[in-house]
Amino acid sequence: MDKDNIRKPIKTEKAEIPTCYINTGYAWNQTDRLITLYLTLENAITISDEQVMLCIETQSIELNIHNHNGKHYKFRVGQLYGAVIPEYHRIRFKQHKIIINLKKAVESKEWTSLRRMSTYNLLNEMIRNVDNTYDEKTDKGFEVPFCLFD
Repeated sequence: MDKDNIRKPIKTEKAEIPTCYINTGYAWNQTDRLITLYLTLENAITISDEQVMLCIETQSIELNIHNHNGKHYKFRVGQLYGAVIPEYHRIRFKQHKIIINLKKAVESKEWTSLRRMSTYNLLNEMIRNVDNTYDEKTDKGFEVPFCLFD
């Protein structure tokens, strides 16, 4: 058998640390001035400053935690419902919880959701609302106020 035709063994590499995306296990609350995020994470109190990368923009937030309990963790909201002031934030680590305070850019504006709805989702919600209020008995169809052609 020819040595050139022999397959070389597959290289074995050390497995990378897995990344967990935090898309459940969090809550939020608001006051007139602040948005507060509560992220549930086991042993959060042991996270060091070197493990944390927090990026806050006027309409988004991203939190990356590196190598905590053998995993990387990522939390991201790409489109916040309203604007925040990135310079005014606070992050605290409790036993099993991370608390992030963000300052609203417009005080006293109530947020109905943490995330801004996409146009697609907004359209679907409007259609559902119209479908829920439709009543065959009261529908008179499309009425033309005048005739264009006689």
